[in-house]
Amino acid sequence: MILKFKHSVCFFLLCVLFLSNAISGLETEKSLTVSYATNKPLIYPENQRAQGVYAEVLRAVFEDELGIQLKFENRPWKRAQIDVKMGRADIIVTVPTTERLRYVVPSVLPVYQLQRRLYTYPGHPRLDEILTMRSVQDVIDARLKMAAVIGDGWFKEKLLSRGVDANLVPDPRNSFRLLSDRRTDLVITAPSVYKNVMDTEAIEKDIFDTGVNLESISAHILMGKRSPYISLMPEVDRIISEMRRSGQLEAIYKKYN
Repeated sequence: MILKFKHSVCFFLLCVLFLSNAISGLETEKSLTVSYATNKPLIYPENQRAQGVYAEVLRAVFEDELGIQLKFENRPWKRAQIDVKMGRADIIVTVPTTERLRYVVPSVLPVYQLQRRLYTYPGHPRLDEILTMRSVQDVIDARLKMAAVIGDGWFKEKLLSRGVDANLVPDPRNSFRLLSDRRTDLVITAPSVYKNVMDTEAIEKDIFDTGVNLESISAHILMGKRSPYISLMPEVDRIISEMRRSGQLEAIYKKYN
């Protein structure tokens, strides 16, 4: 009886040890999750793999240099940000707005520069005025109708919070469709977003690229404060700095531009 009890105890301890090692192994192999919305050529899904500028930069930093595997999850932009905020994902790459800084730690160094450019429709009755705009304040003062993507933190912080009349839509294509139908006056977005939409929508003749860049903004790697990898951010900055110095970042930009 005692021998049987000892065998049972030994078997139980072996099971505990096996499970402990298995769990430890799973924790060691845990990947870092990147949440993103399609924004070609910056980041987009192709052949079941994330491609683009941001995807290559992130793989160079985390997989090549830090040995941490990445898992990319394609989401609507608002959902992508919520996933990081709630700890369901680790990283987004975007502008570190005041609101986002409540739940992320940004890389000190940017990984890309984005222009915020004005788009309207051909023959807009106030086109001459639009072409003279040079600042966000100019746009606010004009009191024109705008369209923007839900979750666009820059638009929310710079314009929506200051009373601009806007249609908020789930996707950049919706913004440009409203512009094409002349149901809004302005869209402000990056040229890369415009190009991506024009590649998929047959509305380019209905959109007027003013060539007016209101601001140049920096996209950073934003690590969620709930991520177990948060302590790596100083190392991330060291790697980005080295990629800039060596020309690796510039080579990635040229590949997609």
